[in-house]
Amino acid sequence: MKILSCLLSAVLFFTADSSIAQSTYSISPNDTIEINGMLNHLQTLSIHQVNTSTDSIVFKWKKVSESLPQGWEASVCDNSICYISLLDSGITNPVFSGDYGFIIIHCTPKINSGVGIIRYAIWDTQKINHKDTLTFILKVTTNSSSNNLTSLNEKNNWLIYPNPVNDCLKITNLSEKLKRITVVDEIGKELNEF
Repeated sequence: MKILSCLLSAVLFFTADSSIAQSTYSISPNDTIEINGMLNHLQTLSIHQVNTSTDSIVFKWKKVSESLPQGWEASVCDNSICYISLLDSGITNPVFSGDYGFIIIHCTPKINSGVGIIRYAIWDTQKINHKDTLTFILKVTTNSSSNNLTSLNEKNNWLIYPNPVNDCLKITNLSEKLKRITVVDEIGKELNEF
Protein backbone atom coordinates (compact mmCIF):
# COMPACT_ATOMS: atom_id res chain seq x y z
CA MET A 1 0.00 0.00 0.00
CA LYS A 2 2.91 2.34 0.81
CA ILE A 3 4.38 1.78 -2.68
CA LEU A 4 1.01 2.53 -4.32
CA SER A 5 0.73 5.74 -2.26
CA CYS A 6 4.24 6.84 -3.36
CA LEU A 7 3.42 6.11 -7.01
CA LEU A 8 0.16 8.06 -6.76
CA SER A 9 2.02 11.03 -5.21
CA ALA A 10 4.62 10.93 -7.99
CA VAL A 11 1.90 10.91 -10.68
CA LEU A 12 0.10 13.84 -9.05
CA PHE A 13 3.37 15.79 -8.78
CA PHE A 14 4.22 15.11 -12.43
CA THR A 15 0.73 16.21 -13.52
CA ALA A 16 1.01 19.43 -11.53
CA ASP A 17 4.47 20.10 -13.02
CA SER A 18 3.29 19.54 -16.60
CA SER A 19 0.43 22.04 -16.17
CA ILE A 20 3.01 24.70 -15.26
CA ALA A 21 4.67 24.24 -18.65
CA GLN A 22 1.44 24.77 -20.59
CA SER A 23 1.13 28.05 -22.41
CA THR A 24 -1.29 30.71 -21.19
CA TYR A 25 -1.53 32.30 -24.63
CA SER A 26 -1.72 31.51 -28.31
CA ILE A 27 -0.02 33.29 -31.20
CA SER A 28 -1.94 34.80 -34.10
CA PRO A 29 -1.60 34.46 -37.04
CA ASN A 30 1.49 32.35 -36.15
CA ASP A 31 5.05 32.87 -34.95
CA THR A 32 6.31 34.05 -38.36
CA ILE A 33 4.92 36.78 -40.57
CA GLU A 34 6.26 37.51 -44.05
CA ILE A 35 5.13 40.34 -46.34
CA ASN A 36 6.25 41.94 -49.57
CA GLY A 37 6.82 45.68 -49.42
CA MET A 38 7.93 48.61 -51.51
CA LEU A 39 10.84 50.99 -51.20
CA ASN A 40 10.11 54.16 -49.20
CA HIS A 41 6.80 52.77 -47.84
CA LEU A 42 6.27 52.17 -44.14
CA GLN A 43 5.34 48.52 -43.61
CA THR A 44 3.67 47.19 -40.45
CA LEU A 45 4.21 43.58 -39.38
CA SER A 46 2.15 42.42 -36.39
CA ILE A 47 1.94 39.22 -34.35
CA HIS A 48 -0.64 38.96 -31.54
CA GLN A 49 -0.41 37.00 -28.29
CA VAL A 50 -3.98 36.00 -27.34
CA ASN A 51 -4.50 35.47 -23.59
CA THR A 52 -6.16 32.04 -23.29
CA SER A 53 -5.94 31.91 -19.48
CA THR A 54 -8.45 33.19 -16.96
CA ASP A 55 -5.92 35.60 -15.42
CA SER A 56 -4.17 38.65 -16.81
CA ILE A 57 -0.72 38.15 -18.32
CA VAL A 58 2.30 40.43 -18.51
CA PHE A 59 4.67 39.66 -21.37
CA LYS A 60 8.40 40.26 -21.52
CA TRP A 61 10.21 40.41 -24.83
CA LYS A 62 13.82 40.50 -25.98
CA LYS A 63 15.43 41.00 -29.38
CA VAL A 64 17.04 37.83 -30.68
CA SER A 65 18.43 39.14 -33.98
CA GLU A 66 18.06 41.76 -36.69
CA SER A 67 19.25 41.68 -40.27
CA LEU A 68 18.26 44.68 -42.39
CA PRO A 69 19.62 45.93 -45.72
CA GLN A 70 21.65 49.13 -45.51
CA GLY A 71 19.49 52.26 -45.23
CA TRP A 72 16.37 50.56 -43.85
CA GLU A 73 14.72 52.01 -40.74
CA ALA A 74 12.85 49.86 -38.20
CA SER A 75 11.23 50.18 -34.79
CA VAL A 76 9.28 47.97 -32.39
CA CYS A 77 5.96 48.48 -30.57
CA ASP A 78 4.23 46.44 -27.90
CA ASN A 79 0.83 46.99 -26.34
CA SER A 80 2.41 49.58 -24.01
CA ILE A 81 4.38 51.88 -26.28
CA CYS A 82 6.01 52.37 -29.68
CA TYR A 83 9.75 52.92 -29.54
CA ILE A 84 11.92 54.84 -32.01
CA SER A 85 14.22 51.90 -32.72
CA LEU A 86 14.46 48.12 -32.41
CA LEU A 87 14.75 48.20 -28.64
CA ASP A 88 16.65 45.31 -27.07
CA SER A 89 13.93 44.34 -24.55
CA GLY A 90 10.72 45.43 -22.88
CA ILE A 91 7.66 44.52 -20.85
CA THR A 92 4.00 44.98 -21.75
CA ASN A 93 1.02 46.26 -19.84
CA PRO A 94 -1.20 43.47 -18.46
CA VAL A 95 -3.22 41.61 -21.08
CA PHE A 96 -6.60 40.55 -19.71
CA SER A 97 -8.27 37.18 -20.27
CA GLY A 98 -9.54 36.87 -23.87
CA ASP A 99 -7.69 40.02 -24.96
CA TYR A 100 -4.41 40.18 -26.85
CA GLY A 101 -1.00 41.75 -26.59
CA PHE A 102 1.16 42.34 -29.60
CA ILE A 103 4.60 42.92 -30.96
CA ILE A 104 4.62 45.14 -34.04
CA ILE A 105 7.55 45.97 -36.28
CA HIS A 106 7.41 49.19 -38.30
CA CYS A 107 9.92 49.08 -41.13
CA THR A 108 10.64 51.55 -43.92
CA PRO A 109 12.87 50.08 -46.62
CA LYS A 110 14.96 52.88 -48.08
CA ILE A 111 17.63 53.03 -50.79
CA ASN A 112 18.15 49.26 -51.22
CA SER A 113 15.85 46.37 -52.00
CA GLY A 114 16.40 43.13 -50.12
CA VAL A 115 15.09 41.03 -47.25
CA GLY A 116 14.83 42.22 -43.66
CA ILE A 117 14.50 39.67 -40.86
CA ILE A 118 13.86 40.64 -37.24
CA ARG A 119 13.33 38.15 -34.40
CA TYR A 120 12.03 38.74 -30.86
CA ALA A 121 11.55 36.21 -28.05
CA ILE A 122 8.39 36.68 -25.97
CA TRP A 123 7.13 34.99 -22.81
CA ASP A 124 4.60 35.19 -19.99
CA THR A 125 6.44 36.61 -16.95
CA GLN A 126 4.82 33.90 -14.79
CA LYS A 127 6.00 31.08 -17.08
CA ILE A 128 9.57 31.97 -17.97
CA ASN A 129 10.37 28.43 -19.21
CA HIS A 130 7.96 28.79 -22.14
CA LYS A 131 9.35 31.25 -24.71
CA ASP A 132 8.32 31.81 -28.29
CA THR A 133 10.47 33.37 -31.00
CA LEU A 134 8.55 35.70 -33.30
CA THR A 135 10.00 36.22 -36.79
CA PHE A 136 9.15 39.27 -38.92
CA ILE A 137 10.24 39.09 -42.60
CA LEU A 138 9.92 41.94 -45.09
CA LYS A 139 10.89 41.39 -48.74
CA VAL A 140 11.37 44.31 -51.12
CA THR A 141 12.26 43.77 -54.78
CA THR A 142 12.61 46.18 -57.66
CA ASN A 143 11.00 45.32 -60.98
CA SER A 144 12.27 46.18 -64.44
CA SER A 145 9.69 48.92 -65.06
CA SER A 146 10.79 50.68 -61.90
CA ASN A 147 14.43 50.55 -63.05
CA ASN A 148 13.54 52.00 -66.47
CA LEU A 149 11.60 54.83 -64.89
CA THR A 150 14.49 55.64 -62.55
CA SER A 151 16.98 56.07 -65.42
CA LEU A 152 14.52 58.33 -67.27
CA ASN A 153 13.99 60.35 -64.09
CA GLU A 154 17.71 60.84 -63.49
CA LYS A 155 18.16 62.06 -67.08
CA ASN A 156 15.36 64.64 -66.68
CA ASN A 157 16.24 65.63 -63.08
CA TRP A 158 12.99 64.54 -61.47
CA LEU A 159 11.93 61.60 -59.34
CA ILE A 160 8.66 59.69 -59.30
CA TYR A 161 8.07 56.98 -56.74
CA PRO A 162 6.88 54.43 -55.83
CA ASN A 163 6.30 52.40 -58.95
CA PRO A 164 3.77 50.86 -59.01
CA VAL A 165 1.74 53.33 -56.96
CA ASN A 166 -1.07 52.39 -54.56
CA ASP A 167 -2.39 55.47 -52.77
CA CYS A 168 0.24 58.20 -52.90
CA LEU A 169 2.47 59.20 -55.81
CA LYS A 170 5.49 61.32 -54.93
CA ILE A 171 7.09 63.61 -57.51
CA THR A 172 10.25 65.57 -56.79
CA ASN A 173 11.48 68.27 -59.21
CA LEU A 174 15.27 68.54 -59.03
CA SER A 175 15.54 71.41 -61.49
CA GLU A 176 13.51 74.29 -62.90
CA LYS A 177 13.16 72.59 -66.31
CA LEU A 178 10.00 70.70 -65.30
CA LYS A 179 7.09 73.19 -65.43
CA ARG A 180 3.96 71.04 -65.69
CA ILE A 181 3.01 67.47 -64.75
CA THR A 182 -0.10 65.69 -65.95
CA VAL A 183 -1.13 62.43 -64.26
CA VAL A 184 -3.15 60.02 -66.42
CA ASP A 185 -4.56 56.56 -65.73
CA GLU A 186 -3.79 53.40 -67.75
CA ILE A 187 -6.34 54.31 -70.49
CA GLY A 188 -5.06 57.88 -70.85
CA LYS A 189 -7.75 59.71 -68.87
CA GLU A 190 -6.33 62.83 -67.19
CA LEU A 191 -6.52 62.52 -63.38
CA ASN A 192 -4.64 65.62 -62.24
CA GLU A 193 -2.38 68.39 -63.43
CA PHE A 194 0.31 70.24 -61.45
